[in-house]
Amino acid sequence: MERQTSDRSPFPSSCARTALILLAAGNGRRFGSNKLMARIGEKKVYEHMLDKLEKAKGCLRVCVSQYDPILEAAKERGMRPVKNDAPDLGISHSIGLGLEAAIRETGEKLDAAMFLVADQPLLRQSTVEELLRAFGGSAKGIAGTRCAGEDGHRGNPAIFDRKYFRELLALSGDKGGRQVLMDHPDDILWVLAEPEELMDIDTPGQLNRLNEQVSNGTIKLD
Repeated sequence: MERQTSDRSPFPSSCARTALILLAAGNGRRFGSNKLMARIGEKKVYEHMLDKLEKAKGCLRVCVSQYDPILEAAKERGMRPVKNDAPDLGISHSIGLGLEAAIRETGEKLDAAMFLVADQPLLRQSTVEELLRAFGGSAKGIAGTRCAGEDGHRGNPAIFDRKYFRELLALSGDKGGRQVLMDHPDDILWVLAEPEELMDIDTPGQLNRLNEQVSNGTIKLD
């Protein structure tokens, strides 16, 4: 059944030449099963991110996954599905597949790429929008998210200017975009996010605690 959605996009127009690449191919070894299919509230984990990105209609949106149900759901939401048949090669392989697909889709007229992960269901759409706006108004080549404080968690999502595409495509194994961040600390603009937004779900215990917090209203989902 075709999904009925609004044509209005709250995302900034500056994202038109930025690809939003969702990485959803992990094996979930620490979780013990495919954690992306588990439920947070009324949705599966991966659906929370797909629903946010569905609203970015002015952007090229790519979803990389080994799981056919996720790829089918991404396609229903207007995203470009990319199959990862070799997830054991690490996150770098998903990054390469997603970025190469985005470059092909745009005829290499791509200014930047944002990478997001599917196991951060508490990431707020407003944070993604702010990251895009901040990057668009900055001279920095990278924009990343972090929690407040010098030792605050830093990571996904992050945006990279096209000048870093070659480095991203050269990554191997489980070295992801964090490696490029570490290599260019002076070229990063940081955008603050709440700690729970950047929390990955790695264990069933984390999932259960999160569902309890959602049920009692301690944490609200977008």
